[in-house]
Formats: sequence, C-alpha cells, structure tokens
Amino acid sequence: MSNQVLSLSTSMISQNHAIDIEEAIIVEHVKATHDPRGEMDVDASSILNFVDDIFNSGSNTILQEATQDKLMLKEYIQNEMPSHVLQLSLKVVACSCLNNTDSHSIAICLLSALSVYPWHTKVVMMLASFAIIYGKLVLSEQMSCSNRKNLKDTSIKSVLDLVKLMVELKHSSPMIVANYWIARFVVAYTRLCILDPESQIELTDEQSMLSTKIKEIMTSGHSLLEAKRREENYQALLHAFNNSSDVLEVLKLIFDIKNDEDKVILYLHWVFYEFLFYNYTSEREQALWDKESWNLKLVASKISYQLNNRIDNEECIFLCGGNDNKQVQEFTLKIQEVCSKTQMNMKITYIGRSEKVKVEMQRVGCLVFSSSGIKEFWRRIQSMALSRIQYLIAMGLGEGNDEIMQGLKKLLAYEAEGSTVGAWALLSKGNRIIACDIGDKMLGVMNEYEKWKDNAQAKGFEHAFRDCYEMLSYSSHTPYQHPCCSLNYPSNCDKILDTESCPQCNHNMHKLVTFSCCHTFEEY
Repeated sequence: MSNQVLSLSTSMISQNHAIDIEEAIIVEHVKATHDPRGEMDVDASSILNFVDDIFNSGSNTILQEATQDKLMLKEYIQNEMPSHVLQLSLKVVACSCLNNTDSHSIAICLLSALSVYPWHTKVVMMLASFAIIYGKLVLSEQMSCSNRKNLKDTSIKSVLDLVKLMVELKHSSPMIVANYWIARFVVAYTRLCILDPESQIELTDEQSMLSTKIKEIMTSGHSLLEAKRREENYQALLHAFNNSSDVLEVLKLIFDIKNDEDKVILYLHWVFYEFLFYNYTSEREQALWDKESWNLKLVASKISYQLNNRIDNEECIFLCGGNDNKQVQEFTLKIQEVCSKTQMNMKITYIGRSEKVKVEMQRVGCLVFSSSGIKEFWRRIQSMALSRIQYLIAMGLGEGNDEIMQGLKKLLAYEAEGSTVGAWALLSKGNRIIACDIGDKMLGVMNEYEKWKDNAQAKGFEHAFRDCYEMLSYSSHTPYQHPCCSLNYPSNCDKILDTESCPQCNHNMHKLVTFSCCHTFEEY
C-alpha cells in the first residue's frame, strides 16, 4: 500500500508545489492511509519517556554516558523500543535520502506504514523513530556541529510538546492534521541530520513552515484540551456528588481549584462556608474579614449541630485537645467534678488529633468527631490563618496585636507536628471566647475553684474563671512549664515572616524547613 501511495503522490504533486497543498487534500490523503479495522497499539508513555531522554537530556545524560560506551545506547534502544519503531526509523532514513521525492509524499508513505495503529500512537512512533536517528548520529559523531546547532535552535521541543498533547487528546479533530505535519517534521529534520551544511539551505522554508503549523495545531489543541478537562471535571463532580463524602474533594471540583489559588480562594470556602453564593476574590475576602471578630462560631462553625445549639443557647463550652491522654483526662475529670458539685451542664468537646485520646474521651461521655471531621476542622483552621495573614498584609496591619491571628496561632501551635503540648483547652460562654491556654494553666484555674466559687455565683462562671485565669497568668508564684510549640506554614504561602513570636511565651521561634508526606493523593 505504501508504495502505491508514494507513486501516486509523486505523480500528482511536484517538489515546487508541495508546500502549497490545500489542507482538505492533505486530510483526504492522510485518511486514506489509515486502516481502522485492525488497530495495533504500543505503550505510548514508555516510548515518550525514551524520546524525552534523548531530546531533553541532550548531550548531558544518556548521550554523554553512551559516548563513553557506544554499545549502551544500542542496547537501550533494542531493549526499550518496539521492533516496529526500529523498523520505522530505518524507513525514515531510507525515504529521506530520496532526492527526487518531495516531503509530502514521504510523509504519506510513513503514515501508510503505520496504517494499523491509532492516530495518537502514530505520532509517538514517528517522533521516536527520529529520536533514534538523532541519538545514533550524535553518538557516532556523524552529525556536524552546525547540524547540532540548527537542531537545538529549532522546533524539537515544540513538536515533542505537540505529541504529548495529541496523546492526551487521543480522538480529536486536530489529530489527522497533526499526524501529517509531524510526519513532515520527521522527514525534514532527518534530512537536516544527514545532509551537509550546504544542502541545509534548501530546508529553511520547510523549517519555517513546520514551526508555524506546529504552533497553529498547539493553539487549537490546547483549546480542545481545556474543553476536555472541563467535561472530565464535570463528570467527576457528578460522580463525587453521588458517591463522595469528602467535602474538600467536592469543593475542589466545583471551583476547579489550582494549587496556587490565584483566582479563586479555596480557604475562604473553609472559613466562611458561603461557597454556593459567592465568587470569591481578594476583595470578597477583605469584606468578609472586616466584620469578623474572635469568637467560637468563627473557630468551630458548622462542625457540629450539637455544638452550634450549645453556642446559640449561651452555654459554657470547653473545647480541648492534646496528645497526652493522662493530662487530657485529668483536666476532663476536674471539669466533671466541678459540674457535679454545682449542677452545671458543661460539656467538653475533644477536637485534638490523637485517636487514642479521642477513644478515651468518648468513653467518659465527651463529644468527639470522626477522624475526617477532625481533619477538616484543622485544615479549616490553617486555611483561616493563611486568609487572615493575607487580609492583614492588604490592610497594612501587623499580626502581633490582632486577636484573631493570635488565637488561631495558639490553636495551630498546640496541635502542630513537633509540638509537645500534652493538653490544652478553650472556654467560651456561648459565642464569646473566655480563655484559651495549655492544659496546666487551665487545670490550675479549675483546681482553685473553691477559692472563686463565690465569685462564680455572683458574676457567673465564665467571669469568675477569667478573673482567676488572669490572676494566675500574672502571678510570679505560679510558674508554668511551657511545652514546645510549633507553627507550620505551607511553602507556597505568599509571605512567611523571617521571625515569628511564639503565641504561648512571645519568644522568637526557631525557623525550620520540614518535608512531610501523609501517603495520600491530596494536595497540601
């Protein structure tokens, strides 16, 4: 079949008019080379990795190593490349050496030789065949310095990107045209490899035209790829709505969130839970923060229906955390002891990360949440802190005197990896936060209850607690050992301060770089 097409094309089209072929004719010729009945396939990804090794590594990695031992590349090619590609590379060289045959005819001939392969596989095999030719010629030192320079300065990277794009698109309208022009590229650049410098002048127009065509196909291909991804995201969203319990997954799909959050601000969805009504921008972020204050609904909004009811009912609420079961239990039992004496109905909610402590807290009747619920809670707290930092920078305000920022930092420092805080607690009266501190200090206040119980009857539990807490905080006779605290920021945070004051003791913290892996596919 290939010989017939070659002969027919040669008689129809002269060398002088090969560049001016109408695209409609090209499409018909290319379609005629394809046999959809017996499609064979190869591992396109593996072959593209091979092509990357040759083109992108250039003379630095594979080629440099292979120059020391020329058999290395030969064995690599024979072991890694399908025999069909190796045979195609020989055909490319043979056809490219035909002086009286135009590039169009050779391109059609090559496509005919690949008739039984899918369209996206054809482009991969053709480019791989050229990579073999290129690599072997460099290794054998048969390519002149001027040839190498011309190859380096032309469109190899562009055509490699185009092939990768076509592999991702697979069945699409630019595929047939892309096959043709990539075939033309392989022919032209093979000739560039093997011709002497004087003969390369004749290829100038061909190179220029190929560069233009590749750019045109890339442009249309990218538009199709964006449409394809939007459709895939939509289908994934439908699936997530029907099957997923992961709120973050659904939010990412709804807003097509990118890692840099440059247009849509993911953390606002976690902070304010108004994602169905607003297109979040930096302006919207600032407007929402303008009206916020440090309160329990900001910290724990939507985490629990029970918790929200208790906030609305103006109850005294303890949130606690920490990873030392003994310390957390000691504080919890003291709260329960005081409640039993005073007939107060104070509930304790554990929101720490320790599964062991969570089980024990549930056993003694405290409110706990699922592992995913706790994970979402702390992800939201971190997102809130990053959002608040952006807001303060935009407003020209410092973090040191910002009550919201200092409160968020405390919570994050208590539960961060590397922290040695065994227990901590936050007390609120309804929505109003009364105190938040390490377990020893909060337990110290409760241990003094007999001394301030009369004050509690006169002013209310929360006011009396606050009075005792402040007294103990400023007293020189009640030194507390401060456990180590940590603050973790993602590396893509817009602004990380060179110095950071500890939210617990106000001393400057040590700055470290940490790499972390949770062995999941989620982006952090």
